[in-house]
Formats: sequence, C-alpha cells, structure tokens
Amino acid sequence: MQTENIKNIVIDCDGVLYPTSALSVKEIVAAAKSVYREELHLSGEEQQFISAKTIEEKHLGLFNYIKEMCNYKNYEFNEFCNHIVERTDFSRIQSDKNLWRALVGAAGQYNVSVFTNNSRPHLEKVLERVFDKSCADLNKYGINTYDISTTEHNGYFYPKQHEKGFELFLKKTGMNAQDTILFDDAPVNIEKALEIGMQAALITPENTLIKELNKLNTKKFEKIKTYE
Repeated sequence: MQTENIKNIVIDCDGVLYPTSALSVKEIVAAAKSVYREELHLSGEEQQFISAKTIEEKHLGLFNYIKEMCNYKNYEFNEFCNHIVERTDFSRIQSDKNLWRALVGAAGQYNVSVFTNNSRPHLEKVLERVFDKSCADLNKYGINTYDISTTEHNGYFYPKQHEKGFELFLKKTGMNAQDTILFDDAPVNIEKALEIGMQAALITPENTLIKELNKLNTKKFEKIKTYE
C-alpha cells in the first residue's frame, strides 16, 4: 500500500470504532425489525412487496428498505431511526481513550472523516460510548462525520457497497479517490473503494484501526523529519 500521497482518511463506524462483539449487525437489524413490525404494523405481504421493489430497483442496504417502508406508510424516516436506537443495546461498547488520541493525532495531519452506512442517531450513540463525544464535538477537532443520509441521491441512498456509492460520496465531500484511504471491516466496501482508485485497509480484530492510524501518523512524522 502506497500511503505517501494520502490526504484524506475515511473511517467506518460499526466494527471499526468498536468490535462487532460489542454490538452486532444482527442486533441492529433485529431492532429495525421490531420498529417496522410494532410501529408501522406492516404485514408479511407488505414487507415482501417492499423488499421485492427495492431489490428490483437496485436500492441496496437496510436503510433503503426502511426508507421505502416509511414512504409506503407515510412515516418519518428520522423518527424511525430514533426508534431503532432506542431499541438497540449499546451498553457493551467500551470507551477507548487511546483510539481517541490516535484519531485526534491523525486529524492534525490529514482530513479525517467517520462515514457510516447507518443513521445519524446511531452514529451519535456510538461516538458517545466510544469517545464520550458527539458529532458536533468531533467537528470541533476537525473530524468530519457522515451518515447514510449523506449518500442520498434522487430520493434513495447509495451506501458503500453500491457500484456508485463511493463515487457519489467523494463528489459530495470534495475528495479525490487517489488521495483517500478507507478503513472498513467489510470486504465488499474495501473492494468497491479499490475499484474507483481509493486505497483501503481491512480492519479486523488483529488489524485494528488504532494500529493503522499509528502507522500513518508515524509515516507522516518521518516524512516531515526527513525535510528538516
């Protein structure tokens, strides 16, 4: 991986800022299901109809499904997202002060962003648990925060795994693919980033985000020191 020309760091949320052992995708999906069953009162037939519609129109991801359900039932999307957070157990996510220091250190040298396929209320809750900070607090440190709503285009979301997902994200945020590295725990997202010319590193329990940030911070320091 060539990191010399990196200007932008894009960091996933779930499975990267905290391990999925603390909160799994399955748990998040279960919370979403409980909302549309108990709040929207969708029948099985209606759920199948909406699911088939999103698949046929290639509107990928959980939140396009939710958006379509909200449109169908004339229900507020943001309210739905708030209800998911209310029904999700974030208590196992631990504070990580070392990661915060590495993140702030990176923000002093790169354009750093946290970008999730999940909702803004979810991102706020994760940041509160991991860093005792809000999206607004991160912005004060020069760390941008983006959620699924950032990817909205022509009424639908274009998440990371979509063919045009990263292309639209970079266009909206003014970043160049060649200057940008993605840290994500989903192989499909890594693949899509690489396809459009971004650099990318898969985050795993062994290859953690803090390891990757510390490598970048060290390389930046060494480069600066070379020019002294």
